[in-house]
Amino acid sequence: MISILKLKHMLGYLKHYYYGPNPSQFGQYGLNVEINKPFACSNPQNVYLGNDVRLRPGCTIINNKKKFVIKDHSVAANNLMVITANHGWKEGIGKWQSELNLSKELDVEKDIIIENDVWIGANVTLLSGVTIGRGCIIAAGCVVTKSTKPYTIYGGVPGRPLKAKYTIDEILKHEELLYKEEDRYTREELEKIFAED
Repeated sequence: MISILKLKHMLGYLKHYYYGPNPSQFGQYGLNVEINKPFACSNPQNVYLGNDVRLRPGCTIINNKKKFVIKDHSVAANNLMVITANHGWKEGIGKWQSELNLSKELDVEKDIIIENDVWIGANVTLLSGVTIGRGCIIAAGCVVTKSTKPYTIYGGVPGRPLKAKYTIDEILKHEELLYKEEDRYTREELEKIFAED
């Protein structure tokens, strides 16, 4: 038998899915945000949307207490899946026991952050704790299990770097046009980032 609290949660989830979000329910809802229906989000109060954000149809955000943050000028194509929690396990406790909250105590939840100027292709999944670096492209169908470097194209399952989006000189020029000086990467920072494996 379904509890009243669980039924209320399910109805709220379906309401977002079919009728779209109410901006006042979000932790932050920036200027010029566009969210296309259907859209589903379990806890919009923990979702923070920057300016000029686009979420295309079929976006699903499964979050509890942790945040999903998508910063300015970032766009996600159809069917983005965001999951802030990972299931834990322990000998002697099966997932079927989750109704009794025996296995939920083992779950680990972490924030997911999408930095500025990111393009996410169709049918991408972002898993608990990842940060998508500034200026990244995430190819269609990618499952992102680890945080990404900035200005890099990622693809595959699990997601891995395919190639740099720009050269360091191009990044510096790009950032000069978009960001205040104090917000830009320096050449030294970029050289260090791209030297790492």
